[in-house]
Amino acid sequence: MMPVLKKSLLLLFAVAVVFTATILPFFLANDFGLINLDDYWYVATHDPIIKGMNFEGIKFAFTDLGESIWMPLTWLSYMFDHSLFGFGNWGAFHLHSIILHSINACLVFLLLLKISGKISDERILKRVIVCVIGTLIWSV
Repeated sequence: MMPVLKKSLLLLFAVAVVFTATILPFFLANDFGLINLDDYWYVATHDPIIKGMNFEGIKFAFTDLGESIWMPLTWLSYMFDHSLFGFGNWGAFHLHSIILHSINACLVFLLLLKISGKISDERILKRVIVCVIGTLIWSV
């Protein structure tokens, strides 16, 4: 029987592996600028976003349909980036997105682990490995 501390350390190690393995392939993006698809419109020229986090911006985030897409968390994230990093620090914007993606990957791992059933002591390592692989396929 595996002690609770060993199970906790195994899960903590697996979450650290998922976070690190997700962040590494994208880390070079912090040196990149914006691309010409929709980045400039969403991030660099959209007045409510450029003004950063304020009441009007929050109201905009929850009421605007933009290009027929309701995305309040995206708008709030961009406003937060402008408030925190200022205009034109696109590397910081990318790094913030990479960190959010890595945190989401950790949540996907925990979700997969939870829905994979009860973790018995003799099969915990196998389930953790399968869930890490599934998460890495999703995240990268």
